[in-house]
Amino acid sequence: MYQTLLLVDDEEPVLHALARLLRRDDYHILTATNVEQALALLDNQAVGVIVSDYCMPGMNGAEFLARARVLAPDAVRLVLSATSDLAEGRAVINDGAAHKFFSKPWDDELLRAGVREAFERHAQARQDRLTGLLNREALCASLDEALAAGTLALLYLGLDRFKTINSS
Repeated sequence: MYQTLLLVDDEEPVLHALARLLRRDDYHILTATNVEQALALLDNQAVGVIVSDYCMPGMNGAEFLARARVLAPDAVRLVLSATSDLAEGRAVINDGAAHKFFSKPWDDELLRAGVREAFERHAQARQDRLTGLLNREALCASLDEALAAGTLALLYLGLDRFKTINSS
C-alpha cells in the first residue's frame, strides 16, 4: 500500500522540486497548484500527509489546512513558508492546523525526515496502541476501499456454525 502525500504550492517550480525530492521515498504523490484543486483531491483521495505552502492566493496555508482537516482528519499536515516569521509558524502549529512548520528554502534531509515522521504519526494514529491492530475507523476505511476495488471477501464466523458471506 502506497503512502499518499499531497503537495500544495502555487509555484509550479517549487511543486516540481518537492515532488522530485520526495519521489525517492516511494510515496504516491498528488500535487495541486491551488487550494481548490487540493480540496477536490482530498474529497476523492485518501491522503496520509499534506505539505502546503503558507502564502497562496485566495487562502493562506493555515486556512487551507483547517479546511483540509475536515476532509481528511487523519492526515498529518505540514507547512512550508518563505517567511521567516517564527510567530506565524508557532501560531499555525498552536492552532492545530499543522504539525510542523518548515522554512523555504528547505533543507532536503530535514524535510524528508519530517515527511517520514508525519507518515509514522499517521500510521500510529490509525492503530490501537495496545494491540497494534487498526482502530475501528481505519478498519472501516480499509474495508470500504477493498470493497470499492472488488477485492474483498468476507468470512463470518458464528458461534454455532460457520457461514461464508461473499458477493461474488
